[in-house]
Amino acid sequence: MPLTTLSPMSLFRIALLCSALLSGCAQRRAETWPVREAAFSIVPESADAGFDRLAMLWGRGWSGALEEKVPPGTAGAAGLHGAIPVNRYAWTDGGIRFVPLADGWACLSFGPALPTETDRHVFRGAVALRALCVQGIAATNVSFGMRSGTAPTGWTWQGKPGRFEADESGRQPSDTVAHIPESSRLEQRLWLAAGQPVTLRFSARALDPAGFRDVRPPSCGSAAAYSALRFFRRGVNLGNHLEAPPDEDWGARYDPADFEAIRAQGFDHVRLPVAWHHGMGEGPGHAIARERFERADALVRMAAEHDLAVILNWHHFDAFTADPISQGRRFESGWMQIARRYVRFPGRIAFELLNEPRDAADTFAMNAVYARVIPIIREHAPETTLFVGPGQWNSALELPYLRLPRNDGNLVATVHHYEPFLFTHQGAEWTRPLTATSGLRFPGPGPEPLLPVSETAQAADWTWVWFRAYSDLPKPLNPCGSEGLDYPLRLARAWSERTGRPVHVGEWGCIALAEPASRARYHRAMRERLDAWDLPWALWDWKSHFRYWNPERNEPEPYLRPALFPAKPLPPFE
Repeated sequence: MPLTTLSPMSLFRIALLCSALLSGCAQRRAETWPVREAAFSIVPESADAGFDRLAMLWGRGWSGALEEKVPPGTAGAAGLHGAIPVNRYAWTDGGIRFVPLADGWACLSFGPALPTETDRHVFRGAVALRALCVQGIAATNVSFGMRSGTAPTGWTWQGKPGRFEADESGRQPSDTVAHIPESSRLEQRLWLAAGQPVTLRFSARALDPAGFRDVRPPSCGSAAAYSALRFFRRGVNLGNHLEAPPDEDWGARYDPADFEAIRAQGFDHVRLPVAWHHGMGEGPGHAIARERFERADALVRMAAEHDLAVILNWHHFDAFTADPISQGRRFESGWMQIARRYVRFPGRIAFELLNEPRDAADTFAMNAVYARVIPIIREHAPETTLFVGPGQWNSALELPYLRLPRNDGNLVATVHHYEPFLFTHQGAEWTRPLTATSGLRFPGPGPEPLLPVSETAQAADWTWVWFRAYSDLPKPLNPCGSEGLDYPLRLARAWSERTGRPVHVGEWGCIALAEPASRARYHRAMRERLDAWDLPWALWDWKSHFRYWNPERNEPEPYLRPALFPAKPLPPFE
């Protein structure tokens, strides 16, 4: 029977059946992505061996959690086991420092983490390992330059042998990159001397697995987004105001004097957090409360009057991040209203679709959300620059999984950077108990050893390792130091260059409870790295808990102005 003779209801049922079949096939075919972590271990041959003074090294990058898997004296794979997050865009630096408690042999091992799979994605594949930097042990052929058969001299393969290539950016001309296949390990037997501190540093990167589809640059280029960012170079957040619920006062209010001071200090834009969902109507229209619009209107106009660009965002939409599907209609309707209203306003206004996606609103879920919501906004604001961010609280480490519509060249990726978190949030009430320990200095170590208070230690076991490293390690290796700031920014820049999309660091800063000189050193170090990687930014915040401006004294907090605004001119944005 030809389809043209079927009734509309029959055609509808056929369409539903086809859709269900296609959906089932899509669910069975998980999308392949590069492996997320590189794993390493140091396992003694003797069950009586043990380690002391364990510390993860941040080096020039970010390191994952380290744990002593099995206590000394216990049979099995007792030893040190850790992992660092890896990606395909930039090298991740990691390392470990420890003191052996007894003489003996141990096995040092590197390789990709085991494949992981969800109902939609599988993360698998090989990792690349760069030349090692070791102290306190006699390791062999750490640059992998000498080889015996398929393995580097002094090393052995466990599993499928890998391959090697020259490291064009290595420390020595002979440095080589080892490609370690999935489910394989590259191992070396080492002698450990009791009481001799050992430092091991390395760099790793994920390699593309078979079946991986690379992220391609926008088909229309990103000239519009890069042009817009000329007005969004150095900004500040107007926090703790319009993102608060209607029945709460978070203590911050803003008037023309604030905008005048913001401009006079050297900022060129403000980021305005707004909780549009408070008071939002039900039903198909989901009307945003008039009071929300009017309060936001006033601040947007003040910014325009003082020649400040505005990033207008949607903040603290917790119901959406918990369940993007059920809240999707509210989100889409809200942005339709916001776009329709503010496209008519004077000044330069950009929209940031959602602050810090997290929980169910992970990066993959947000890819689908952006694909739906951006066209809705474009119907009303076709030329407005849109800021969109990855999941995990806008983590730069999630950028490799962000995929944006290729037909829109006026999109800016936004990330947040609060590392080292235990320093920047020390004493913060809203992140307790993790941040209950205060008195940290930047850069570490502080004048006296500092251990986490019981409240912090009970919140997360890894804090013991972090605080021990903070108290023990010198500045070049300390996790609370300048070098540890770099990796997320380096990754953001590498992702930007590979994908053709600009990146803006929409939040960073340090709580005002920190010691003033340390706080200023942190701000200077962060600003220097942001400038070095040519990343525009917005500081959190103007005059609240992380304040730049002291409203009681009507001046910047001590040392912050020279830390953020040096005498030398800004380099041109490219």
